[in-house]
Amino acid sequence: MKRILLICVLGMMAVWSCAQYGWHPRFSVLELLQYQQRKGLSAHVQPPFGKYGGSRIRASSLLPGNDPRQLWGREVGRNDAFVPDKQPLYRIFRKKSDDSVAFIDTRGGSLQVVFWNKLIYRYCASELRRMGFVCLSNAQSNVLAFRKSDVSLKVDVIVWSDMYVMEIYT
Repeated sequence: MKRILLICVLGMMAVWSCAQYGWHPRFSVLELLQYQQRKGLSAHVQPPFGKYGGSRIRASSLLPGNDPRQLWGREVGRNDAFVPDKQPLYRIFRKKSDDSVAFIDTRGGSLQVVFWNKLIYRYCASELRRMGFVCLSNAQSNVLAFRKSDVSLKVDVIVWSDMYVMEIYT
């Protein structure tokens, strides 16, 4: 009887852990921070977005040829209500699933990670805290600033009612 109960408990733990894994993003916050740091030191750093399932998005109709930004996405589509002159570029994306994520990588500048799932936000915030970042929030702003005193990188999370934008910059 104890053996059967143990097998059932272990089986439920395996199912639960797989279900929980589906809610975590398929990207590493630490790896994104390391990429942003290396990007500041060298112009020839390979972006990690492809290994996260992201594909390069060609937006030549919106971005001029000399624009330093590259768009990447996984499970994202184009937001038909996007107005280029009046909205930030991250509004160009719309989610296709809870697993949707987009990246706006600026050559020589910041990295923006766009997502729509609050559980992904919680995961990212937890990872940042685990690495020693402290959240400095302003009650009158929708920007949560994560800072660590001995690190030159800064992370801001912009919280909107319909999306989250995590920006990593120096």
